[in-house]
Amino acid sequence: MTAHSDRPLTHITAHFYPLDASAGGPEAGAAEDFTQYTGQDATSGVWRAPIHLADLGDYRVTVDLEDASGATVTGALSPHTLRYQTLVRIPELTATPAVPDYLHQQAYGSGRAVVALSPRRASFGQKIRALREAVPSVTVTASGSTS
Repeated sequence: MTAHSDRPLTHITAHFYPLDASAGGPEAGAAEDFTQYTGQDATSGVWRAPIHLADLGDYRVTVDLEDASGATVTGALSPHTLRYQTLVRIPELTATPAVPDYLHQQAYGSGRAVVALSPRRASFGQKIRALREAVPSVTVTASGSTS
């Protein structure tokens, strides 16, 4: 979250609502444990916090801010949607050719797949475990179909 204030920010709370929820409906969760990620002082920068929601999906975000003078902003609507989802990383992925094209329709790739468990399956305070599965090689053949 990016925020700017003329006085140092002392408290940030983000509230998450499913995109299909009606205005005024109950929130799906909130985050308050924000730490400053970038910026030189607490008046301007990027803050991050861990988020724990019951369901994967897209969420509308509103933010409450308080600064050192006690001034508050409540319910500021973020222009961005939170996409709460499981991500899969493949470190050290190599492909030959590096950029397949029409003349090089067959590509070979290799790497190690790291499949992360869904964040909704981890209880609060528990680390999300990762399943590591070696993938010695993968062959992808391009064709006219999009399947």
